[in-house]
Amino acid sequence: MYVDFDKLRAEVPIMDVANLLGLILTEYQPEKGPKQFRGRCPIHDGRHPRQFVITPDKGLYFCHSDECNSGGGIVQLYARVKRYEGTDGLKKAADEIATHFKVGGHSRNASKAPEVKRFDPEAYLAKLDPTHEALAPLGLSEDTLRLYRAGYVKDGVLRGRLAVGFCDQEGKLESFVGLALDQAPPSLPKGFDPEATFFNAHNVNYPVLTVYRSPVALMRDHPEGTNEAIAVIGRINLTMLENIIALMRERGCEEIEVF
Repeated sequence: MYVDFDKLRAEVPIMDVANLLGLILTEYQPEKGPKQFRGRCPIHDGRHPRQFVITPDKGLYFCHSDECNSGGGIVQLYARVKRYEGTDGLKKAADEIATHFKVGGHSRNASKAPEVKRFDPEAYLAKLDPTHEALAPLGLSEDTLRLYRAGYVKDGVLRGRLAVGFCDQEGKLESFVGLALDQAPPSLPKGFDPEATFFNAHNVNYPVLTVYRSPVALMRDHPEGTNEAIAVIGRINLTMLENIIALMRERGCEEIEVF
């Protein structure tokens, strides 16, 4: 079936297509230029949390990785995420988008793009309880927990855990990891990459970087905050170490200590 690509691009916002594809992205406002949404690349399963960029005002996406280093509009985005190849793949992508959004007379199984409820980290933070009695054995004060955007979770997926906030490189609260109060493994949010995401990384700007194996240990040693340390989730492997070294280069750290 014929699809008018120009009409498709004009009528379907690229963020609606991103939502349809289930992409996990974080809003970002550069100092200059239009608003962007960034995340890990869904095309090559990238690990860097900001290499994949969508610019809604332009209707374009781009992946800055060596693996992709390419971009395009809504049709290219849909086709590449769906692994549709060649000219036929682009036509198939365009037809499916047009069908879903009822563009150009397409109506088969058509419906509006699902309204994706975006996670609001600040609203989630407001519901955490830094004074809950279950946190007493950790030896962390209410002020320290509030400073690090952490607290006890009373309900939901992370119920009964200590939720600790993770920020992007600009310090904007982005997600929460649920730390068990017993020996259970941590609960990670969808799309969270422990090999590339580090607790308190946005504050680092000191020559010697201290790496803790737990956010709780970092908070105990630095109850009033620190610009010298990060904490990891899980074991330190080669990939994680490479990402820590990349952070050190970015933040001007020259030495590393691991606790």
